[in-house]
Amino acid sequence: MRLGGCEQCQLFLAVYPAFVEALPIISTSSNIQSTDTPVSTYTLSLDNLITELRDEVKKIGIIFNEEDARCELRDELFQDARNALDQILFFFEDLVHDGITDKSPTIYGYEQLLQTFPKLVRLKHEISNEYTRTTFDMISFGTEPRLYHRAISTAQLFNRHMRRIYSSVGGVASGQSYRDVQPHARDHLASLAQAKRISEASRLLFSFLERKVCHETEGKHEGHLRLSGFDQAELDMMLSICGHAGKWQQAYFRLADEKMEKKIVDCLCPLLKQSLRLRQPTQMMFDERGIYKFVIRKDRPKSRRAPSKETLGDILRGEERGRQKTPSHRTLKHNKKRGLGVEIATALLHLFGSPLLQARVLDANSIYILRDEDAAPEAYISFCLSSNPAEGTVSDVEAEDGDPSLLALAVILLELELEREITPCNEDIDELSGQPSLYVAATRHHGELEDNVDANFFGIIEECLQLDPNGEARLQGHWCDWAGKSTHPIDEDAQQHGTSTAALLLRVARHAEVFVGRVAKDQKHLNGATNNIVDAISHAATVWDVDIVTMSFGFNKRITAIEEVIRDVIGKRRNEGRDILFFAAANNDGLNSHEMFPASDLNVISVRGTNHTGEPLQEYSPSPWP
Repeated sequence: MRLGGCEQCQLFLAVYPAFVEALPIISTSSNIQSTDTPVSTYTLSLDNLITELRDEVKKIGIIFNEEDARCELRDELFQDARNALDQILFFFEDLVHDGITDKSPTIYGYEQLLQTFPKLVRLKHEISNEYTRTTFDMISFGTEPRLYHRAISTAQLFNRHMRRIYSSVGGVASGQSYRDVQPHARDHLASLAQAKRISEASRLLFSFLERKVCHETEGKHEGHLRLSGFDQAELDMMLSICGHAGKWQQAYFRLADEKMEKKIVDCLCPLLKQSLRLRQPTQMMFDERGIYKFVIRKDRPKSRRAPSKETLGDILRGEERGRQKTPSHRTLKHNKKRGLGVEIATALLHLFGSPLLQARVLDANSIYILRDEDAAPEAYISFCLSSNPAEGTVSDVEAEDGDPSLLALAVILLELELEREITPCNEDIDELSGQPSLYVAATRHHGELEDNVDANFFGIIEECLQLDPNGEARLQGHWCDWAGKSTHPIDEDAQQHGTSTAALLLRVARHAEVFVGRVAKDQKHLNGATNNIVDAISHAATVWDVDIVTMSFGFNKRITAIEEVIRDVIGKRRNEGRDILFFAAANNDGLNSHEMFPASDLNVISVRGTNHTGEPLQEYSPSPWP
């Protein structure tokens, strides 16, 4: 179901821009571009609340918009989204002046909505009749801190709910929502959306299998899941047959694209046994209601008789033994190794957090390999189905930096390249724990690959090992404090705009040298920091010899000294046959203010904001300097 089809969603999309227009603005006296006039603590506190309020309300339109409204949702997610939408609409309803009901004429065709949101329906009518210049005058967020706190909390709650709901379905809408995204970005978004879909589908299927696989015997039933076929939302596995030791049946389960009208399978065992006798794989479809008997493809090969007992570890140990006798020994060809590596890495992306991935940290001894002389080797993982679901061990965790599963993946890829197992030895001691470390062993072996491995494959291993130095290490010797005497990076500004920019640069420009200079302790000291800014620009260009200068500040008027130092630095670089680029924030208040200096300078690139499709966002795109 799609949220865009309901009247509440259409009402929200119509009136939301008016609430953005009606947002309060901070007082001129505390604006960072103003003079050094003393400002009361109350005013500063109130302006901080307004800044937070503006940020949270503007996020609403980024987290949920027309593209998301076109996204297909499962029934329970659709209901959650409807509830969140109703809550934000009730809040918006309270913000509209009661007088709007007297001003607007009688409206027909919205009887149900008029009963629940009478003021919002009339506000929509005002907007549709192009009374937009005065529309936001009908809306008020109030003037008291308690009202701002309430508004912030309501917006935050809505944003959390919608972010959770739409991230679970890939965060992208169907159809034309991809229209403005670059081709490679479309591929990445589609891959991530499919991975989320498979992970969610595998959870659903596992819960059905726990309850439906068998009603005849108690105990555990084994399964082997093939690590491929995810592009078709399909799970290929071998399931053990109860009451018949050593008997296995191949089964295909595909997530249904539309609601199934067939009878739900109550017990899977009879179907597995019937297919086993026919020497054909069992083919099933499933959705939120259950599992259905369904012929997915008629061209399926005959069912395999049993899963492989050979692990990747067995193969690697066999390779090592073979090379001891014959140095050129190799049973697993180079292209097949790469294929296995890609298959395993792709499976981890699609199954992370899935109960089918019961060995959370994969290793060479938990991956089974089915080899055939005429076909590429296939990788499988084993799992267990309990007749008592409470006994099952389910890995339900979120990926994060430093997750051991990424280290395990790096080790597997290294082992495939080196054709031997990696185990920590005496030289692989962790400096902090004093114990042998798999990470240290992996990084040591990683160095052996640099000269003879495909660059892309090498990069994947490097990313898994997270070998790039952290931000703090990269800033050592790259810091200077013109606003104080700190010898290490420090930020006393509440908004931390500069720190956020530096952190982003360290993440996306991993091979760049990043230098940081503090020119003011906080916003209040910026107007008196002209000399610091001039010195910092000169130092960055001559001592640090940087190629790019970013300035996370702005003034309402031109500062001659800053203008001149920028011009001088650019002139000197051009005389040397080199370039230097200057960037500065245009503004964060959109049409509430003109473009700030130095962003307005002809020698400076003004930084504005866009959404994920590249469309300019009004709040980060002020009017150009007049």
